[in-house]
Amino acid sequence: MKYVEKPFFSIIIPCYNSKKTITRLLNSIVAQDMADEIQVILSDDHSTESYDNEVRPFLDKLCIERIVTDYNCCPGNTREKGVSLARGTWIAFADHDDMFIPDTFKRIMNQIIKNKEEYIAYCNIHRSKNTDGKFTEDLIELDMVTFTGLLHGKFFNRVNLWEKYDLHFKKDMFTHEDTYLTTIVKCVMHSIGKEPLHIDIFNYVWFNNSKSLSNSNGVRNFLEENFKYFVEGTSDVYRDYYERGLIDDKWAVRQLISSIVYDYCYMQLFLFHNPDHYVESNALLCQHNLREFKRLFKMSNASIFWYCGENNAQLYALVQKEAGFGYIPTYTLMDWLELLDKDTK
Repeated sequence: MKYVEKPFFSIIIPCYNSKKTITRLLNSIVAQDMADEIQVILSDDHSTESYDNEVRPFLDKLCIERIVTDYNCCPGNTREKGVSLARGTWIAFADHDDMFIPDTFKRIMNQIIKNKEEYIAYCNIHRSKNTDGKFTEDLIELDMVTFTGLLHGKFFNRVNLWEKYDLHFKKDMFTHEDTYLTTIVKCVMHSIGKEPLHIDIFNYVWFNNSKSLSNSNGVRNFLEENFKYFVEGTSDVYRDYYERGLIDDKWAVRQLISSIVYDYCYMQLFLFHNPDHYVESNALLCQHNLREFKRLFKMSNASIFWYCGENNAQLYALVQKEAGFGYIPTYTLMDWLELLDKDTK
């Protein structure tokens, strides 16, 4: 078995019944041609089927270490368990059914060293609906070149960021654990006056499987059913950091108004697609966010609307773009804010 004492990168891979997909990912790590600088950590969430045969051919090619969670739960717990084994200077995460683009890790390492980055770096990622392992540019659904709430394409300094600021995934958080972690990182970076290093190369392919749990169809979609976790990973984190005095007023206002607009966009999406079956309790979460924001900053609905439409039109457009289209709003933003103040219907 290959062993690397002091790797530059530790790649943490949460696994659960990964037999069909892990080979593609491991091959993409071998294709980096820097096995002496990489530690691979397979963190297993109590799989019910073995993928030993798929991993065995890579044991002489890569430094692969394995660990199992205390109980079956969710990706956040699994990633957290994997971090406990990390020895690398930089931590990266990969889902077992995705892949890295070959020959990009050396370029990332060189850019980190050249720029003397001490905290976090992020690359561009491709999103594709393809799941058969045949990746070409023709299969790309969307390119992402911004610092999103995903872990894909991000590299965290283990000592200066992860350990110094005591970063953790929220225990037993069923989904949006990545958003929760990256929101905390955004708050930390703002509090110390640093910006993430953007390395302008495509490093990661996110295969958006139409049959995955998060893309499941039915009376309600996955996001609507689990909207509370999105709230926990965004506005709840911003409020916590603000009330602890770790982020300033101006930045907190922008982030929390962005969260209110995200709430609005997603609720209009839910109402449009499921007007008779939408989760009404989600409106209570939106109402709570709005009222907590007003409690902290004493802004009226008209002031929030003006901030989005007149003072920061780009913010409103950006949120709409990231939240996604494909719906006609049931309410205007102003009408929706007023409605939240009156009731939750």
